[in-house]
Amino acid sequence: MDGPSRRAPLWLKAVVVLLTLGALVSRRPEAFLHPQFFAEDGRIFFLGAHSEGLRSLWVPYAGYFHAYARALALLFSPLPPLVLPALYLVGNVAAVLFAVLRCLSPRLPFALWVRTGMALTLTLAPHENEVFHTLTNAHWILDVVLVLGLLMEAPTTRRETLGDAAVLVVASLSGPFALIFAPLYAMKLLVERTRHAAWQGGLVAVCAALTIPFVESTKRGGPVGAAQLAEAARAIAGVAGRAFVGKWGRPPPELPLSTALLVLGAVLLAVAVLVDAWRSRVWAPVFPLLAAGLVFGAALWAHRGDPGPLTWGAARYLYIPMTCLFWSLLLVAPRNPVGSAAALTVALIAFGAGHRAEPHPDYDWPAAARCLETEARCLVRVPPDEAWAFTVERAAPR
Repeated sequence: MDGPSRRAPLWLKAVVVLLTLGALVSRRPEAFLHPQFFAEDGRIFFLGAHSEGLRSLWVPYAGYFHAYARALALLFSPLPPLVLPALYLVGNVAAVLFAVLRCLSPRLPFALWVRTGMALTLTLAPHENEVFHTLTNAHWILDVVLVLGLLMEAPTTRRETLGDAAVLVVASLSGPFALIFAPLYAMKLLVERTRHAAWQGGLVAVCAALTIPFVESTKRGGPVGAAQLAEAARAIAGVAGRAFVGKWGRPPPELPLSTALLVLGAVLLAVAVLVDAWRSRVWAPVFPLLAAGLVFGAALWAHRGDPGPLTWGAARYLYIPMTCLFWSLLLVAPRNPVGSAAALTVALIAFGAGHRAEPHPDYDWPAAARCLETEARCLVRVPPDEAWAFTVERAAPR
């Protein structure tokens, strides 16, 4: 089937976009009714753009660059403070919609219903809400397009080529994922041996090389003992459990059998995908599966001294692994429809039952915006808690 015949009709794109927006609003309505900064939105991105200007674009944070968030924060910085949280929210929603529409691209050589499922699982799945609604965590969503880049056919026009290059560079410099996914792009080059795969891999490798000097040794690193290994097993089990039953999928420490069963289930699921690929010689489902393993493996390594946050919190680390797991199931579904459909149906039910997030505290952003416009010194409080408050000082009040 050629590219044009795989095009998604406009009505389907509209339906998918509306469902995505509905899911985002339903997850956290107050983010749209009363937008405010979240965590690094203020202390890192707003203050960085405010105090450092263009230089902020290449200032790393947490061991890697944040090209997307830094660029938007700088773009919005001349505007009145009152509108900035809403614009930061738009930045996150734009990343989601870009990934959604990228999933519907005719350059993905899959049936339209598979691509539609891939688009919908970005939001209509039991992901917890940490990655949504904030500029701070938009890169976790944006970087799923690096996985799509492994699956897409070569561009046929100069416009598509330039667009692919821009997407790869921005995504690769928005988070540590160029470093994590570089082996997969090397694998794609070995399999395809095409010019397209070569320049893709080259761009990702350059971005990975730029990231390496800033990669930090996490404070959670350290000796690994039985307690850390047990917590790591619970974290692995949590990927499988939370992927299909959401927040109820965290294995409790007092029930080690549930952890063992979930780890076994995750292993069997991975083996099933690999066996299907070997028998059918269709390797596309393997790339998302390997991407899931690499991202979660990197998170486990970074938290090797204390894997606990990967079990009870830090849902952002699970977004890409869970999304890639759903994509692998969708890609094997044409050959194994019953099992894939059952797993994805359970995930959709879990989304419906538990997707609504607890509201963040409302720190009255309009009052903070008035202070920023009129006072020489402002202490601004932002969610998730008081620890993320930041201070803005001016030479003199206006």
